Amino acid sequence: MRRNLFWLLTAVVFGLVCHIAYLLFVPSRTLGTAFDRALNNVPANSFQVLDAETQVRLMPFVASQHLVGICKFDLSKGPVKLTAQMPEGFWTLAVYTLRGRQVYAINDTQADTNVFTVEFYNTGGLLSQVLGGQDDGQDIDSNELGWRITLTEREGVALLWLAVGDSLLKREAISAMEKSRCLRLDT
Repeated sequence: MRRNLFWLLTAVVFGLVCHIAYLLFVPSRTLGTAFDRALNNVPANSFQVLDAETQVRLMPFVASQHLVGICKFDLSKGPVKLTAQMPEGFWTLAVYTLRGRQVYAINDTQADTNVFTVEFYNTGGLLSQVLGGQDDGQDIDSNELGWRITLTEREGVALLWLAVGDSLLKREAISAMEKSRCLRLDT
């Protein structure tokens, strides 16, 4: 009787540990794998509007008539600046690391503008933060509306999603969205 109870409790504990490990590690790796598959030919530090096939492969919950613009950035050579110009409508900006962890998100209602900048900086990791190796006193000398995001990882993705309600307006929305830029800050 005791032996059966022992094995039953051991199986329950083992099942619980496996379930927790799955919940902690698999979802982020799944998103990271989706980024790798869909964005392997997207160059770093550049902005492009994805075609319908790539955007559905990357974000299956997005309708094919909607638009997804992407800025795949690499902070290993310095900070990167995303200058976005969005058409009128419902849009969302979401920033992820390449491992799939969401870092930042904002939408058109929260931003209250359709032209903005986002600067991405690398913190250099926990050791660099503790030792104080980063320069926190960077001057902001711009009149542009924008945000500054610091990441502990060097690579990431900024996704701009625009809901296009009328297919007749899609061409105009694409031309407005293609004015967005994603460049290293010193260029």
